[in-house]
Amino acid sequence: MKPRRRVWGGVAASVLILVAVTACGGGGGAKVRRPAPVDVEEAAGNARDVIEEAYRSLELGSHDGLLSLLAPDVFVAGPGPQVWAERSAALLALADALEAGGGKKHRLKSRALTVAAAPGGHSAWATDQVDFDGQSYLATFVLVDSDGLWVIRAVQLGRPVTAKRAAKLQGDGKLAVLPAVPGGATPASQPVVALVEEATVDRDDLIDQLAERDDVMVIARGATRPTVGVDAVYKAWKKELKKARADAKAKQKQAEKKKAKKKKAKKKGGDDADADDEAGAAAAPPPAEPPAALVRGEPRAALTGDGRLGWVCVNVDVTADRDTPLPERVFYVYLRDGDEWRLVALHEAITAAP
Repeated sequence: MKPRRRVWGGVAASVLILVAVTACGGGGGAKVRRPAPVDVEEAAGNARDVIEEAYRSLELGSHDGLLSLLAPDVFVAGPGPQVWAERSAALLALADALEAGGGKKHRLKSRALTVAAAPGGHSAWATDQVDFDGQSYLATFVLVDSDGLWVIRAVQLGRPVTAKRAAKLQGDGKLAVLPAVPGGATPASQPVVALVEEATVDRDDLIDQLAERDDVMVIARGATRPTVGVDAVYKAWKKELKKARADAKAKQKQAEKKKAKKKKAKKKGGDDADADDEAGAAAAPPPAEPPAALVRGEPRAALTGDGRLGWVCVNVDVTADRDTPLPERVFYVYLRDGDEWRLVALHEAITAAP
């Protein structure tokens, strides 16, 4: 691993809806409670039990079983363009979906559930790859211990969409128009919002924000399964950056060749002044590296009640060297490490039109 910079610290259809309401999120930010510490392995087990109980409810086609598993201000994003910002709206959408589906039982298979608890044992994050009625979904969860009862506070759901598939969907005009993310950012969450804004523009900043933990979890754009562990994530991101920069360099080289060819044609035709202008332009320094992505609209962000986790959901336009920005919804989870915040989960989701 390379030396780390110090990061900012201190300061659907029925299937889509059914899977989506199994996780959610929010978190206040007013006054941080300091409950008595709990063993982190025990806490992770309790959080896992909640997710698995939610899965059983979905298999039975029952939305009533989810009522006690979701926080009142549960936040659900995806896997379609839908976003719900509280429990009653999410459960109403689920009830409608169950009624439309006839209330039948469903087939659900969890294939990669990984759960980790924050120090103190009162909040947790998790990722999974789930097969639901023959369709594959990717999920990222934030869970909290609320007065001894674990509940789901936030979730992002997505479908695996490869880069090739995303390009085709975009070319065909079939990418979803993402609605604004509701809810806003709580005052206490501003430090993690600032980190997200930095990391969105510069992928190197995102790499520097990674926590040095084996339970870092990333669902990258186009991935079919979560990547777990800081070393695996770091390796994948460095490879991605290397390819992106090579593609940008090749694109710039192609543009320079085109410019040189045009200059040569003008010179041959006797237009020396224009040729000199072209030569001067060709000798100019290359443009600055474009931003990796740009935030679009306001994020939804909050801290968990114990102040250990901060989560952010935001719409972005992936730019880099793309001619047409790619709309994407991204979900971040940060862990407070002393006076710093470190990235422990990231979920990038591209959404097709419903």
